[in-house]
Amino acid sequence: MLKQNAVLESSGTSNSHPIEIIPAPLPPRIDKLDLSPAKHPRIE
Repeated sequence: MLKQNAVLESSGTSNSHPIEIIPAPLPPRIDKLDLSPAKHPRIE
C-alpha cells in the first residue's frame, strides 16, 4: 500500500487519488460505530 501511495504521489497530478483513497476507509468506520457493526462487517 505504501508503494502504491508513493507511485501516485510521484505522479503529482494523481495526488487527488491517494487523498480520496486514504479517507475512504475512515468514514465507513464512523458509520459502523454510529449505526451498527452489521452495517459495515467488511471493515472488521
